[in-house]
Amino acid sequence: MTPYQKNYSYASTMRILKPAWITGRCGVSTWSPLATAFNTRPTHRPIFDSLRVQTGLFNKPELTSYEGFYTLKEQAIDATDRLIDEATNNPTRPMVEIFDELSDTLCKVADLAEFVRIAHPDPHFASAAEDACISVSGVVEK
Repeated sequence: MTPYQKNYSYASTMRILKPAWITGRCGVSTWSPLATAFNTRPTHRPIFDSLRVQTGLFNKPELTSYEGFYTLKEQAIDATDRLIDEATNNPTRPMVEIFDELSDTLCKVADLAEFVRIAHPDPHFASAAEDACISVSGVVEK
């Protein structure tokens, strides 16, 4: 074994190539500044995150928390009752427009709630979305 091979074994080479946050040591890294920026964990959140306005899921202001599904559900049921009233008591516009708005009102809430029920990792959101799905399905069958 030559002196060069003795000083630069595979294990020592791998220690040099690992970044400081993996080895737990503050030392020299062979990463370029760009690679370091992408491969190290940030120590703080950018200031812009604290200035951002909470918009809720899918930019729905009601969905900044899971309780918003109860609000969306109630809004949809109220709008549906109003549209059913309009359809049964002297409609002022074509029936097809009323049924289109009725379908749109129910499907907006039902489709959103169904997706969140399946995909959201927070059980509170999933449960509230499931409740909204069940309620909207009940209105459709009414």
